[in-house]
Amino acid sequence: MTDSYKVSYSVDALDDLREIYAYIADELLVPETAVAQLERIRKEVLSLDFMPARYALVGWEPWHSMKMHQFPVDN
Repeated sequence: MTDSYKVSYSVDALDDLREIYAYIADELLVPETAVAQLERIRKEVLSLDFMPARYALVGWEPWHSMKMHQFPVDN
């Protein structure tokens, strides 16, 4: 049996997602791209429920001690 993990967003992460959307939709004027980018990010975040250790731990506290992982999306 494989381990499954609960994936949740921090308040800061949700704010970051809003800012990403606003920048792409409002500044670059491509709302369809903003929606697609957020969908790609959310898909990757949800994939962290299985084998999150395949991504590096963040380097800052308190998240490092909480074993929070980070990953690139379209980078």
